[in-house]
Formats: sequence, structure tokens, C-alpha cells
Amino acid sequence: MLWFVTSMKLLAEVALMAFAARGVLAVLAGSRAPDNLMHRLFWTVTQPVEGLVRRCWPGTPSPRLVPWCAAALALAVWLGAAVAKLSLCVDAGRVVCA
Repeated sequence: MLWFVTSMKLLAEVALMAFAARGVLAVLAGSRAPDNLMHRLFWTVTQPVEGLVRRCWPGTPSPRLVPWCAAALALAVWLGAAVAKLSLCVDAGRVVCA
């Protein structure tokens, strides 16, 4: 169970870092961001989370709102996994849980 929770936490961390990098690149590159190779790479990493948000959204979501909701979903998953990992480590009696 600890392996699963740690894996979910890791996936959420990767998605959050990709969302942050995408945001920074969008600010730096402006309207040319979609043409940037790194921006496309980060878009590819975050696309599964955005796809999940689009599938769960009732109706058609605003294209500008989807990345924000997907980042919020990744943050919620990260927080839930962090709390679950802490709970599992405390219950197991481990002082340091990597």
C-alpha cells in the first residue's frame, strides 16, 4: 500500500512541476509558447490530467480554465497522498519513511 501511495504522490509531483514549468514558459514566450519545444514537452506531460478534467467536467469547459482545474486536481492528489503516506508511516512505527 505504501508503494502505491508513494507512486501516486510522485506522479502528482511530476504533473505539478510540469504545470509550473508550462506557466513560466507561457509567460516568457508569450503568444509563441505553443511553438516552443519545451512547452510542447510539458504539455504532453500534463495532457493526461487535463484529459481527465475534461472528461469529468459537465458540458464543455473553458479552454483557459482546464489547466487551472487540472493543476488543482494534481495538488489535491498530492495532498491526499502525502497525508496517506504519513498515516501509513506512523501506523507502521517507522520514524523515517523515505
